[in-house]
Amino acid sequence: MMVSTYTPASAAMDQSTCSLCVYSPITCGGCGGHIQDRFFLLAAGRAWHSVCLCCSVCHCELQTQPSLFWRDGAPYCHLHYCRGCVMGTRRTL
Repeated sequence: MMVSTYTPASAAMDQSTCSLCVYSPITCGGCGGHIQDRFFLLAAGRAWHSVCLCCSVCHCELQTQPSLFWRDGAPYCHLHYCRGCVMGTRRTL
């Protein structure tokens, strides 16, 4: 996870080498709205509002977690990312 901010130096980067360009509106990977904040998160190849990047099960904000996990197009916290977990409870195999 990376926190990004707009700076004049980042604006000077060549658009063709920029994976997330500041010249076009930045869309949040969670809510789909435009990100107009000074700071935003980059995770799983998308930009996020800090409050939108949350666990799909418990909805904790993942910006405060040391890591995040991704499965089937959804973000998870460490606790809820395991193959044997269903909605936060462990399945018996």
